[in-house]
Amino acid sequence: MLFAEYPLSQDLSALSRKLNERNIPHRFTEEDGVQKFWLLDERHIEEINAWLNDIESLKLEAARPSAQSPRRLIEILPYLVTFTIILCGVLGYLVIFFEARALKISVMFAPLEYIASTGQVWRLVTPAFLHFGVMHILFNALWIWEVGKRLEPFMGKVHYFGLFLVCALVSNILQYSLGGSLNFGGLSGVVYGYFGCVFMLHRFYRHPGLFMPPGIYIFMMVWLAVGFAGFIDFFIAGSIANWAHLGGLVAGVIYAGIYRTLNSKRS
Repeated sequence: MLFAEYPLSQDLSALSRKLNERNIPHRFTEEDGVQKFWLLDERHIEEINAWLNDIESLKLEAARPSAQSPRRLIEILPYLVTFTIILCGVLGYLVIFFEARALKISVMFAPLEYIASTGQVWRLVTPAFLHFGVMHILFNALWIWEVGKRLEPFMGKVHYFGLFLVCALVSNILQYSLGGSLNFGGLSGVVYGYFGCVFMLHRFYRHPGLFMPPGIYIFMMVWLAVGFAGFIDFFIAGSIANWAHLGGLVAGVIYAGIYRTLNSKRS
């Protein structure tokens, strides 16, 4: 539900922190020249009204440009995890582009028995950052941004980062187990996980910030099916990590259910 509207000059960071501390699902959006405060659970209305009656304690004062809080930094903070994931993906592309073999080997997937003996647990996740072409990183970065900017403010950074880790972990392990090769990478498994999660969360909460056009879901499912059918391999170099896509999708759906369960217990 739309709870309140504020001018664009209003600094709502204190209110957002207060809501996050109380694990109250919410989202701020900029629409029609104002900031809109969306509340998911009407049971929190009285509690929030009590906070808003004490404006001074929440320090909701007009934002003033300063060296400590430049506007561009303020704008990117709500999507800091998303931005960092994309940046790591770009770095992974540069590792491949410049043929940094030693660095690539240190972050590519390794069998579980090898990881258990060496302690290099990061290699279960870091293959998600390796990208093998410009279109590969551009396509994945676009979708990470488009879906991530919906999920991160809604879920909070801790849950959102947890979603990334679970999707990367499951997609990488499944791709290695059923794909039979160590030479794979990319954020596409995470992308499918994000799509699965945002689809389920929108069904659970009907929050406008989580909405995505149905045509996008149809496109992603068709792409998944075409990939498994093997048609894409005729048009691009290398092979598609289809099992990573499917693993990420399932992981994202399950994580959405876990998030809803944990959230309902806190309410």
